[in-house]
Amino acid sequence: MCITKLLQCVSESPRADSDPTHRALVGDVASGVEGIDRVVPSTEFGASEDATFLMERVQREGGLATYLIVGTDHPTSHHTPTFDVDEDALERYAEARLAVAGWPTSVGEIVETEGAELDVLERARRTATDDPNRVPVTVDLEGSGPDHLAAVLETLDGLEGVSVRECLLDTSSLD
Repeated sequence: MCITKLLQCVSESPRADSDPTHRALVGDVASGVEGIDRVVPSTEFGASEDATFLMERVQREGGLATYLIVGTDHPTSHHTPTFDVDEDALERYAEARLAVAGWPTSVGEIVETEGAELDVLERARRTATDDPNRVPVTVDLEGSGPDHLAAVLETLDGLEGVSVRECLLDTSSLD
């Protein structure tokens, strides 16, 4: 009796390791994000995501890439009919991504350099017309007048990844 076993690979996905320098940066920054209780620098994930194709390409071209997962409590595993998204975890993820990019810090530094005061920097409610790859935020600034605030907003608009779309000037306190 002869038993033959035939294995055929139908598809495959790459696996990519995070670059150690980026892994350390993400860990340091994420540990300061409110709501993130524990940072795990590295773990065997045992899966591949679409992001690994992107990471592999970036690394092949000489760039650095890392993978960021924000854990959540859910009763079952991923890719099941009972999986439910934890909205709080998504918020922590967005905050960590912004912090890793240095975005809140750079906005605050620009506002301060321009001689204005940053009163509010918070995520805004996403609308149907918002780009899904961007995070809308509300920024409240105080300055010495409309021209000054317009100049600050113009400087912010020049910051990489920032697009000032709507500007409401409240001049009631200038009277």
